[in-house]
Amino acid sequence: MKNWILESPVGYAIWSEPFNRPKIDAIGRMLQKSGKDKASILDVGCGPATNADCFTGWKYLGVDLNPDYIKVAASRFPHLRFAVADAAKLNIDAEKFDVVLINSLMHHLNDAECADLLRGIKPALTENSVIIAQEPITPGKKKRIMRFLMKQDRGDYFRPLEEWKKVFRTNGYQIVAEEFYPLKLAHLVVGWQMYSVLLKSND
Repeated sequence: MKNWILESPVGYAIWSEPFNRPKIDAIGRMLQKSGKDKASILDVGCGPATNADCFTGWKYLGVDLNPDYIKVAASRFPHLRFAVADAAKLNIDAEKFDVVLINSLMHHLNDAECADLLRGIKPALTENSVIIAQEPITPGKKKRIMRFLMKQDRGDYFRPLEEWKKVFRTNGYQIVAEEFYPLKLAHLVVGWQMYSVLLKSND
């Protein structure tokens, strides 16, 4: 039932709304650190255009496997590009992007799928491209409320901080900058801690 609700654009929007602003603010801070401004961006796992409205003036492409999400995204932002696509197997005519955004996607993927994704986006990168990734960190065992809320999320692959770092490093990326921030349900109860990281490919 949980997955069915969150697979629908409306259900996803209701669940994610309290969390979107902190995530978007964190993306903005990472963009400032990267020095990228109104360049080209590939938004991987874009959902129903959750992040799109903060990229006015950018050359934007949002991709997602869910066609219902893409239909909603395209109707909300007809001036932007969206495509139903698997980011691990991109076929975008050798197009390159200055920024690749992966916002709260990889906690839905196991280690092998994360590796496929992180390797799959490399053809879309230049030597100056950056990747912004944001993912939840597994709460400590004593954080009972946070662990309960974690289980309400569709993602089955929350990871401790060191495991996230390992995922990035073993797949050929260096960590350029990082920060941490809480996500609060109804702006009151901390759901979990987020890890926001700026990456560059070692290739």
